[in-house]
Amino acid sequence: MKRIVPTLLLCVLAASVSAVQAQAPNGIDRPRIEVTVVDGKPFVAEEEAITIARHVALVWTAPPGYRFPKDGIDFETKGKVKLNCFPTRKGKLFRCEKRAHVRGDRFKYDVKLVDEATGRELPKLDPYVNSQ
Repeated sequence: MKRIVPTLLLCVLAASVSAVQAQAPNGIDRPRIEVTVVDGKPFVAEEEAITIARHVALVWTAPPGYRFPKDGIDFETKGKVKLNCFPTRKGKLFRCEKRAHVRGDRFKYDVKLVDEATGRELPKLDPYVNSQ
């Protein structure tokens, strides 16, 4: 019994490390895309954000006083790319994990923000991501 518990713990640890490595071998998140609000509308400095094969996820940050709703980032990929997108940190960040990388394509997406003081959604912004 004394050997079973340490062996079991070692197996669980090894499995969790393997799962993380399998999820993102040599991958990193793309540098965050900062969302601001200008004249009551969302704004990103990168009208066309670049992503490369090594990027495992794209991440956006909401400005103070705003948050992303559940569909805060909505891609129009026409079935070419599968993304797992969701808000985190109570809507202060929005993360889209890539399930595959499609080189040489450009994807339009919508940015949606909610004003935390009023609960109202701002008009959508529709920039692009360029996949290189």
